[in-house]
Amino acid sequence: MNSKIFSFFILIIFLISFCSAVDFGISPGTIKISEKINEVVCKNFTLIGEGNNIFNGEIKWSNENSRNILDYKISSDKLKINIEIPSGIKAGTYQICISAEKGGDYYGALMYKLNNSSYGIGTWIELNAESGNFFSMTGSAINNFDYGKIFLFSPILLLIILFLLLRKLKRKKTEFTK
Repeated sequence: MNSKIFSFFILIIFLISFCSAVDFGISPGTIKISEKINEVVCKNFTLIGEGNNIFNGEIKWSNENSRNILDYKISSDKLKINIEIPSGIKAGTYQICISAEKGGDYYGALMYKLNNSSYGIGTWIELNAESGNFFSMTGSAINNFDYGKIFLFSPILLLIILFLLLRKLKRKKTEFTK
């Protein structure tokens, strides 16, 4: 009887581990672009994902350099920013190409959602359009929390609970037989 219960709990632990193994991301965390007005500049970014997940992308802009995604509501057309991003894509390395018709500093969020899902990832865009001609790109993550560690501890915690329950069951059995 105990071996059946033990086998059942081990099976549950392994099934929980497989159900929670979704990992995806985007790199770099921030794309910084300095360009001349009306000059097209392209930068690479990488979508990291597993399997055949399809990502759909969009860009929104904000008047302020905010890290609150709800502040990003302005469309590229309204700011006269021409932008090309791939959409309906799988994990891989792609290009984002941007040109601005007006000078200034622009703050954007390049966001990708998994197809038919509410899961999304994103990277910040800092665009400086002026007469300068230097380019830079750095990486700083929007969210550095590693969710994978949570899924590592779940099976361990379940094994500890299983061990304690079996120990308690064994004690009750020995008390009952006395």
